[in-house]
Amino acid sequence: LAEFKHEAIQRVRLRSAANSSTVLPTGTGRIIEVSSGGSSNANKGAGPVRFNHPALGCDDEVDTDDVEKMIQDALSREIRNVLLVDVHEIFLALFTKSLKSLFPHISVTTARSGEEAITRIEAAQKAFPLRDGGSLHGFDIILVEERLGSLPTQRHLAGSNSLFTQAAGDDSVQRRRMTSGSELIRSIVQGEQQFMASGERSRCALLIGVSARFTEDKDVLKKSGADVIWAKPPPEMNTKQRNHLLKVLMKKRGRENLKMFE
Repeated sequence: LAEFKHEAIQRVRLRSAANSSTVLPTGTGRIIEVSSGGSSNANKGAGPVRFNHPALGCDDEVDTDDVEKMIQDALSREIRNVLLVDVHEIFLALFTKSLKSLFPHISVTTARSGEEAITRIEAAQKAFPLRDGGSLHGFDIILVEERLGSLPTQRHLAGSNSLFTQAAGDDSVQRRRMTSGSELIRSIVQGEQQFMASGERSRCALLIGVSARFTEDKDVLKKSGADVIWAKPPPEMNTKQRNHLLKVLMKKRGRENLKMFE
């Protein structure tokens, strides 16, 4: 019975979210559905207050379509540009194929070193600046292999505590030496924290740390601030994985409408 009640509540919430309406309980088992304008069906003479809700009907296909439409709309808004960083071409190809299967509309950029990743991020920040709705570091998802090796950059600013930072409306980038994928992630997180300190978090990236030596590297990737951690080869790319990644990103960006994932 408890499971039935939970499922019924979720169906009502999803239907109401899709139709921009609110359900008001009456305390008697009845419900009143209120439109976004604040008026109820009962007040419009639409008949007596109902003891049920359209979402509790037997037509599951309608509810599924509503949820999928909400998810597709969110995907098109939240995930557009993806950066993959790995020293091995074969894994770049594998991750490109995997993520494209989840998000067919995305644009994928690759880098085979930390230095190249910085260059890609810098270029993306200029091509898609924050003032035009771009992401903080130019990409909505940044996937990074832990074992990139020690690859010093050509430009180093003494005293800088982050690999690169960008304040809102500022296209400048500061660089320093990097030794691993976790350091790249940590530097991105530092830039995000500075950005969020100003009260803005809507365009931060989903950071995915990956490693073929997962047991050895998972702790350092987690401590670096990675939002998601994968082993190699990557996990199965299915609808559940797609929805999980989207939910983590939307939550990180402070989005309020997460009912579609319940």
